[in-house]
Amino acid sequence: MTSDPRFAAVPLLEVFPSLAYSKAIHRRDLRQEGEARFPYVSRTSRGNGIAVWVPRQAQEPNPGNRVSVGLDTMTVFYQPVDFYTGRDIIVLASPKLTPENGLLLVQIIRNQIAGLSWGNGASLKRMGRATLMMPTDGSKVDWEWMNATGTALMRERTSMVTAPDTQASAMARPLLFEARLVTEVFDDILASTAWLDGVRIDSTGEPRYPYISRSGENNGVSRHIPRQPGMEPNPGNVIAVGLDTQTATYQPVPFYTGQNIQVLASQHLNEHNALMLIPMLRRQLVKFSWGGSGATLGRLRRTRMMVPVVDSGDVDWEGMTAHGQKLSARLAGATEDGLAWRGSD
Repeated sequence: MTSDPRFAAVPLLEVFPSLAYSKAIHRRDLRQEGEARFPYVSRTSRGNGIAVWVPRQAQEPNPGNRVSVGLDTMTVFYQPVDFYTGRDIIVLASPKLTPENGLLLVQIIRNQIAGLSWGNGASLKRMGRATLMMPTDGSKVDWEWMNATGTALMRERTSMVTAPDTQASAMARPLLFEARLVTEVFDDILASTAWLDGVRIDSTGEPRYPYISRSGENNGVSRHIPRQPGMEPNPGNVIAVGLDTQTATYQPVPFYTGQNIQVLASQHLNEHNALMLIPMLRRQLVKFSWGGSGATLGRLRRTRMMVPVVDSGDVDWEGMTAHGQKLSARLAGATEDGLAWRGSD
């Protein structure tokens, strides 16, 4: 492996011997019956290009370990697992492609094809004539260097500091992500049991409880209110979700809500792993709206999200907690103890 490779222009077809349009399915023709376990990749720039998760269709999915390219949007992503796509997606394949070097290749491709567009003639033929600036060892593409560099980048991106053990030592390990139903991550998914319209709030007493709305600002807290007569607050240490506004916030203490707030709870949830779960959840909430997308509690329960898992397939709560502690320390400018949540009860 060269420690400092030279970069040279290499024909794209030398890097990816296989270049073809994907086996596309129009979104309106997708079959919805069955377990939604396959990514449906569109030309969106969000969520690794994944628009929704779908069941197995009548036709076979595109094989995983591929790079997907949205022609007109110039979106480029590495797809690790079998996937379906919408139209105008090109699939690049190479026997030397791996998750590690895929990190580098995706960025290289993005840099080189940025000039392609529908107006400039974005097509399979034109892309096949493209060249990529690739690391070389003088005569050929340096795949060994890309694998080593990609591995180092993945370790840096996903490593974490775990809580100190009895020997006061710390260890780091990567997070491995897989798709899981929201119901497989959280023990309870319910509509808020302590909701009331703002005009019905009794303001008598000390305003100790957060009143959560569907706003994305101030952690969803619109104001603080007293304990309401005859109405216990929702328990704390949960995630509050506004489906129609695609908001998700961690609520550390008991709280009241406005209407249309869902509450997600787990015995494993804490303020540290919530820092990890909320961005993962928000990525999936973008498909909910008041319109045809159907912002409903039932649809939330059928939704999949990418979460870290352990070898047994269970959610990696320990890993998320450790990584969240590290994030908390950075955000708070504190030690590994992380954030100190203040609240009532």
